[in-house]
Amino acid sequence: MVEDVDNTYSRSEVKQLCMESDIQVKIVILGNANVGKSCILHRYLTGVYSETHENTVGAKFLGKRVKCQGKYLKLNIWDTAGQERYQSFSKMYCRDAKAVILVYDVSDPETIEGMKNWYKIMSHDTLPRDSLLFIAGNKCDLSQPSDSAKSQIASFSKDIKAEYFEVSAKTGEGINELFIRISDRFLEIQSPAKKSIVLNSDAHKNSAAKKKKRKFC
Repeated sequence: MVEDVDNTYSRSEVKQLCMESDIQVKIVILGNANVGKSCILHRYLTGVYSETHENTVGAKFLGKRVKCQGKYLKLNIWDTAGQERYQSFSKMYCRDAKAVILVYDVSDPETIEGMKNWYKIMSHDTLPRDSLLFIAGNKCDLSQPSDSAKSQIASFSKDIKAEYFEVSAKTGEGINELFIRISDRFLEIQSPAKKSIVLNSDAHKNSAAKKKKRKFC
């Protein structure tokens, strides 16, 4: 279960927030212009749909503090520009991303290829290997994907090991579920790593203790 625990925050508040002990989760949203990336983020942060979004220039940063599995997470979300001339900037923002949301427009099948292209650009030398990947088919309130589109998405999702969500920024369908899943998956992959660190640390301490004991014998 994921709970909202306070208001959203902006980039100007990051320094203060990062001084706290909450777990930082960097999320980047990618996709062509006009597929609804900003609308998805706005809907998630405010619960409201707005039709008057201007195209993002470069990137926009906002975030939300949530409680998931008894832990506090700060979801630091980068909404990137979809125009080709901003690709180099978007690539830069993907560094150290814990999760990436690839967005396409369900009512416009051509945006699937655009989404694939964004993935290719970002994945070559920018995305960390352990980044979680998600595909969001936005505007599912307007139409359902064709059989051909479903086949493309299923194949692409399998190839890149991404989870797929059909969402609507307008109605709110699937939006919260998407970010809840990101939070859950992030903690799932963190737990084994932390457990390994603890086990290695304990093994090191035990080894050191044995050496010390032999020294005094």
